[in-house]
Amino acid sequence: MTKAWRLAGYALMVVTVVIALGAKQGWMSDFGRVPAAAVAIMTGAFGIVLVFTDMMVRALYTQTAKMAQAQLDVEHMHAERPEAEQNADGRPEA
Repeated sequence: MTKAWRLAGYALMVVTVVIALGAKQGWMSDFGRVPAAAVAIMTGAFGIVLVFTDMMVRALYTQTAKMAQAQLDVEHMHAERPEAEQNADGRPEA
């Protein structure tokens, strides 16, 4: 899993800043029939969506890996205990 999508999101955010500054300074006014502010808002929104989606997916994978490791640790702990200790009802085994 690469960080390419997160980096693309950051790049779109930088493009948003450039478009916004360009519109403010008068370097560009419109993109065809669409105002520069609308283009800046859309590129920024796409960038933010890419970055946050990547972060959430990475957090989900990390949490899943931690839960799987904890489950394995519990299974190993139960497998290493003697049979007498595993019988929780207190009756001797037949």
